[in-house]
Amino acid sequence: MDPGQYMETAQLGDKQAQYYLANCYHFGRGCNVDHQEAVKWYKRAAMSDHADSCTVMGLLCESGKGVQENLEEAFQWYTKAAELGNSRAQRNLAICYEYGRGTDKDVKNAKKWYERAASNKEVPSFWAEHTLKFFDERHVVYLEEKKKKEEDEAPIDPALADTAARVKESLAKADSATKR
Repeated sequence: MDPGQYMETAQLGDKQAQYYLANCYHFGRGCNVDHQEAVKWYKRAAMSDHADSCTVMGLLCESGKGVQENLEEAFQWYTKAAELGNSRAQRNLAICYEYGRGTDKDVKNAKKWYERAASNKEVPSFWAEHTLKFFDERHVVYLEEKKKKEEDEAPIDPALADTAARVKESLAKADSATKR
């Protein structure tokens, strides 16, 4: 790969050429490695909805290569790429949700994105498929605790609260009567 062969079309706004040019700078193909220059071209392609460039921007923001490490920005890039259909980004977005990286922990969204990645049928989808096999086992306790907390915090209709109190009182009386 020679960056010169992509430069003109990249400068004209061709997002695929911008992506290839960024790869040249990122990996030192036909030039010296230059992470700042790579980020510049990845970002231009990503801003034109180039899914692979969005994914790479997420990876760079997560690792701090060529940019300051920023998990929230990585999450945003993964979200954009995932919505554009990139299975690697869908998997990475699922990881962000599963472990609260750059966003709040949300296992329901994590599972949704693992499922999308697994059904995408791109090469990395096998990892998402494997992860899904054990996902529910890893998160069953978390989901049960979250559901109980939501139920405990749910607002109670005053009319239902009065009825619930009377039912509870009746059950207690019935229970004590059967114990005699």
